[in-house]
Amino acid sequence: MQNFTFIVIGIIVLGAIVYLLTRKSSFAEDPNALQTDAKRFARLLVAEIKLYNESKIERGKRANDIYSQLETEIKQARRKYNGRINSNLTDKDYFDEQIIELLADGDASKMGARHAESKKQ
Repeated sequence: MQNFTFIVIGIIVLGAIVYLLTRKSSFAEDPNALQTDAKRFARLLVAEIKLYNESKIERGKRANDIYSQLETEIKQARRKYNGRINSNLTDKDYFDEQIIELLADGDASKMGARHAESKKQ
C-alpha cells in the first residue's frame, strides 16, 4: 500500500511540475490566477516533502511534532515558495494551509509548538 501511495504522489508531483512549467501566465485575464497558482505551487512543494519523508511524518504525527521532524525540509520548501509567490498579493498563506492539510491531515495541533513559533517570526 505504501508503494502505491508513493507512486500516486509521484505522479501528482510530476503532473504538477509539467503543468507549472508549460502553462502560460494568465494573471491579467483571470483575477484568481495568482491565488490558484500560489495554492498549486504550495501543494506541489508539500507533496514532494510528503513523498520523501513518510517515516518522519508518521513519527511526527504520533508525537504531535511534525514541524520539528521536518523543519529543514519545510524551511527549504518555504524559501522556494516565497521566492516565487509574493505573499502580499495572495489572500492567505497557501503554503501553511497545504502543510497542515497534507502533512497533518488537516489537524494543526499535530504540527507542534515549533510550527506556531515559526509563524511568529
